[in-house]
Amino acid sequence: MNPCCLTLIFQNAVEEEIIDFMLANETAKNGFHTFRIEGHGHDARLATMKEQVRGRAHKSRMDILLGEEEAQSLLSEIKSAFPDMKLAFWVSPISTFGRLP
Repeated sequence: MNPCCLTLIFQNAVEEEIIDFMLANETAKNGFHTFRIEGHGHDARLATMKEQVRGRAHKSRMDILLGEEEAQSLLSEIKSAFPDMKLAFWVSPISTFGRLP
């Protein structure tokens, strides 16, 4: 298994729905992290007036550590479960992972 990190970026409004999906999913339920972030740049979709004034979009980020094949499988499941959801993702290799006492 080649370890990787699957990162998902999505609207805050669907965070609970995504978390519930992940907790029910055999691949992802072993653990993931969520963060509140702000998106900047030309591709940032500024949904609210406040975001348009500030020039940045409020988003949620989820990181899931798993194997490459599991990441691709999970992405397929996400696409099937949320076909109309606007979601950005990337998969990054993990060279080293461990825990300290």
